[in-house]
Amino acid sequence: MQVERIPLPGIGTQHVFRTAGNRRVGVVRRRDGGRDLVISDAEDPDLALAVPLTGQEATTLAMLLGMVEVVELACPREEDHPGAGTGSTTREAAPGGAQKPSGACGT
Repeated sequence: MQVERIPLPGIGTQHVFRTAGNRRVGVVRRRDGGRDLVISDAEDPDLALAVPLTGQEATTLAMLLGMVEVVELACPREEDHPGAGTGSTTREAAPGGAQKPSGACGT
């Protein structure tokens, strides 16, 4: 998959890729240190949704996107293996932090 690096004068740098649905999805890293998640409209690439993210939010999103494959490979899904439920629970990670599954496979 090709990732484009696009300088945005006075703003920062955008890193984007195209999805199978022809949307451009990426991150704008602003000069002030902020980040925006950017998702373009499939019909009009100049029309886009930008979601400003704090550093912690960007890290949490990156972890969620990266962890999905690992969790799916390591933990059987109920619909794939009837009777092998995970009994998933969550616990608070740290004050103000994201919720994390407790134990292996969310148990």
